[in-house]
Order: sequence, then structure tokens, then C-alpha cells
Amino acid sequence: MKSVYRFGLVLSVCLLLVAPVALLGQTTGTLEGSITDQSGAALPGVTVELTSERLQGARSAVTSADGRYRFLNLIPGDYMVTATLAGFGKVQKKAAITLDAHTTANLQLNLSTTAEVTVTGEAPLIDSTSTTAGSNFSGKVIDKLPLASRNYADIVFTQPGVQADNGETQGRSLAISIYGSTSAENSFLIDGVNTTNVIKGFQGKDINNEFVQEVEVKTSGYQAEYGRNTGGIINVITKSGGNEFHGGIFGYYNSLGLASDQKFVEAPPFSRIGDAQSAFLTPKNTRSEGGADLGGFAWKDRVWFFVAYDRVLQTELIQPTLPSPRTGENFPETITQNKYSAKLTLNIAQSTTLQGVYFSDRQSQVQTIATPQSFNPNSYQGRIDVGGPDYGARLNQLFGSSGILTLAYGQHSDRYQTKPAGQDVVRVTDFTPGVLDPGAYEIFGGFGNVFGPTVNNFSKRQTYTANFTGYVANHEFKAGGDYQKDVTSGATYFTGGQRLRIRPCGTTSNNICDSSADLYTNSAGNTYPVFYQHDYYTASGQDLTPLRTSPFSTPTNRWSAFVQDQWRVIPTLTVNAGLRYDSEDIRNGADVTAFKLKDEWAPRVGVVWD
Repeated sequence: MKSVYRFGLVLSVCLLLVAPVALLGQTTGTLEGSITDQSGAALPGVTVELTSERLQGARSAVTSADGRYRFLNLIPGDYMVTATLAGFGKVQKKAAITLDAHTTANLQLNLSTTAEVTVTGEAPLIDSTSTTAGSNFSGKVIDKLPLASRNYADIVFTQPGVQADNGETQGRSLAISIYGSTSAENSFLIDGVNTTNVIKGFQGKDINNEFVQEVEVKTSGYQAEYGRNTGGIINVITKSGGNEFHGGIFGYYNSLGLASDQKFVEAPPFSRIGDAQSAFLTPKNTRSEGGADLGGFAWKDRVWFFVAYDRVLQTELIQPTLPSPRTGENFPETITQNKYSAKLTLNIAQSTTLQGVYFSDRQSQVQTIATPQSFNPNSYQGRIDVGGPDYGARLNQLFGSSGILTLAYGQHSDRYQTKPAGQDVVRVTDFTPGVLDPGAYEIFGGFGNVFGPTVNNFSKRQTYTANFTGYVANHEFKAGGDYQKDVTSGATYFTGGQRLRIRPCGTTSNNICDSSADLYTNSAGNTYPVFYQHDYYTASGQDLTPLRTSPFSTPTNRWSAFVQDQWRVIPTLTVNAGLRYDSEDIRNGADVTAFKLKDEWAPRVGVVWD
């Protein structure tokens, strides 16, 4: 544990220049290829130059004895590859680099008897070395697709084997099931930060589509560096700055007032003709959104920046449909989101880059928090806060074209916190006989019970990551690991500290009613005797201090290590093999180990024939 702490301390000091990102996924791509003459023989000593607006200065390499070249750590985007050799004509080819993928650009030089002959072409987009099923989507493509929810993860539904399930979403995330795994078994990475919800496992970050440069969806067959999930990997990178300034202003407005009215008609019981059931209707819904982004440079080829802001305001009128005293009435709901994104890229040296990112999706929701039994806006009005900031950094050190070392630290946070909005007044829950369950009234102060593990908690994840990728002959090998600490804290509380239950006689075993019992007339007009039960929430039977909160904190420690090899046996045959190890220490509220998951081994093997 001390060694882990020292590693984190040293790494944090190294990254103080930027906002510190927990990195698990890849945020760059690789370009490689071979250069031959007209007969197909390899050409060593060819100078290969790579240029792009995504690149901080031009990069160059010289082909090896077998005519091969390689460029590592490339931000996804369009690049131009230029090959020159004395006595041969210059050749250029366009190459599109995609996230966490290998792009191959093979070139052929022809003998030239003139001063210069230029041949142009374009590299194929298929990664012929990958066993991973899935797709990559650029920000331009996402802008043109009809993603109704304005949620970047909506793009996942375009993949085979993907469908929605009934998992929890906290009102803004998407419940995505991939090849049979539930929506709580995927991993969501943004700029390498693991943004998966800590306590529930679903999509834990809602960023704006305008912030996104590329989304990679891995549905199966991914390598050993990815773990802690049985579903898919949704890997996102946000936009970066460049040697030219670019920016934009955007805005959207949508109103359901122009749409048809909703009407649900419930069929008779056991009619088998189909029921249309809904606990609530949304008769009016207005959503407005606006923001701006700007990217550029503070020092050409050295320091790039990108900043963006987006504000979302959504107003709704909620209408209860289940039987209650307020059925058919409209109750207001307001959702306010403030989203930020910032990225700083430093080219410290020719082979050393440092990148820091920050993004946030804070959201506040003021609404009528109701149960099917009762709908009283004066006692149910509350506020729900979700989302939070994520930040981190990645240090990449290139060793020519033979390897790259990556060190990273990062932090993700999410929350689901419920509290009263306005006056903490009496709340009445109506269990009227003949309408729902047997019973009469329960009277709380305000909300009554707010259960921490589900509706009042805050979570934080810290991750330290290190890995090395090396190239020897036809092998690309990678080794690394991480240490991850998850902590969920919260509190269960009662907004009033007491409860009065008014129940009909005979519904429990400990009440006795006689002729002097009070009478109660329910909403159906039925009158019956009742008894009263008054509960006070105190610290203990000896300590009668009113109990307002019951705090908890549950940490989990995780470790992982992996090795993997990508062996290109021949130009058209690639073998991928890897082994991953995971261990978890799940602790209780007293920070004592509840149970451990040890020796979790996950072998990965795949073969690609091009």
C-alpha cells in the first residue's frame, strides 16, 4: 500500500502543470506500413514524413531493413504520409487515424528519371490486425445522426447485438444491453477516464455531443488491457486544440407542446387485449440548450487548448395517472445542467507529451417527488443533484518507433443526492382501503425516509495507471496495470424525525379496538375504527436525540495487471493473445474487509485473417 501511495504521489507531482484523468482506455491510434519498389522488394532508408493539423509539428521516420515504418501516439484525425528516396518519385497517401486502432498505409515507389513525380492515394480504413468487434464514429458523423436524447452513448444502439434494457438511468443515462450483458456491465471511458457509475455500474457521465471528437464502440473481442466488465466498451475522446483557432456557437430548442397529446387507456383486467400503463404522463416538455467552444494554441506546436460550455434547461409538467387524490393535475419539474469541457496539450519535447482534461456534467432537478399512493406538491417538492467533475492527465513518452510508456492518474465523481426544496412541511401518504393497500394514513415531516444507498449518496473513483507498449520484429507487446479505489458515501435521514401511522383496526396483530375507538372515513366513503401509532427516530433507546442522518462510507480497492502480444505471423495473418489478472477488496462501512475476490484470471485469444 505504501508503494502505491508513493507511486501516486510521484505521478501527481509530475502532473501538477495540468488538471490531474484516470486512464484505462486508449486515447490515440497508430499508423504503420511498408514501402516497396515496383517489384515488391522492401526499400530501407526511405524518409517518411507525417503531417496533420492534429500534429504538433511534422514527424518523420526512416524505414527499417524490411521497409517498414511506424508512428505512435497519434490523435485521431486525417493525416498525410509522404515518402521520399533519392532516385524515386515522391509518393503521398492520406490516412485516417481512428481511436485505439492500427491504420496501415503501404506505399510503392517508382524509379524516376525526372526531377519529381508525385503519386497520391488513400489508406484503407480497416484495421486488419484487430479482433475487436465494433465501430468508430467521428464527431462529424455523430452531428449528422438523429440522436434524439442528445447523449453521445445513443450511438451504441447502431451496433449489432445492442438493445435497451430496464436498468436504472437516474433520468438521463441510457440503459444499454450488449450481447446479453445488462446495462450495469459496460465500461464508459472519456479521454481515458473510467466514467462508469461507481455504485450502480451504468453510464455515469452525460457530456455534450459538441464536445466529442470520436466515439469507439467495442462490443466483443477486446484485448486484455480492458476489464472489469462483461458487456461493451464505450471509449470517447473530446476535442483538442490545434495550430489554428476553431470554435462555434450552438443552440437547440424543442417543445412537446407541438406534439400530439398523450392518452393512456387501461384495458379491463384479464381482457388480454393489451394494457397501456404509465405511472405518470408528461403533457408539456420544453428543452432549450446553448453553448460555445473554442480551440487553438497558446504556443504553436507546443501548447494547445480547448474549452467548451453548454447549458441545458428543461421544464416539464408531470401528471399522475395511478389512483391518487391528485390524479389528473399537473405538477412542475425543472432540470438545469451545466456542462464543461477543457483540455490542455503540452508538447514538452519531441518525444514527450502531457495532456490534461477536465469535464463536468452537474445537474440539479427540482420537482415533485411522489409515490403512487399520494401526490401532494406542498410536501413532496424536492431537489435531486446528480453528476460532478472528472479530471486527470496522461504522460506519454515515446522511444522512437520502438515503444511508448504511459503514466496516468485520474478521478471520476458522481452523485445522486436528494433533499427538500423550500419548506420542510408535513407529508401525508394515503394507503386508503379499497384503492391500494390496506391501511389509512402515514404522516411524516417532509419526505420522511430518504434512503442513502439509493437516493442520497456521493461516489468517487481514483485510478493510477501505467503501461508500456513495445515493438520487436513482428510483435507488438504490451504490459501494464492499475490501482483503483472506489468510495461511496452517503446518509439516510428523515425530514422530520418522526412518523404518525393511522391504521384501521385488525390490520396488525398488536392493536385492539373497542367501541370508543376513533372513526375514519376514507376517500371511498367507507367508515371504520382506527388506531394510532407514533414513531420517533432517535439515536438509540438510551439516547433520545432526534435522528436526522445515518451516514455511511464503503470503499473498494482494486488491482489489475495484464500482458498481451499482437503477432503478425505473415502480412495477412495476425494472432492476438493476452492474460489479465484482477483482484478486489470490498470493504464495509467500518472500513473492514467484507469479502475479497482474488485470482480473477481472464485469458484472451484471437486470430485475424486478412
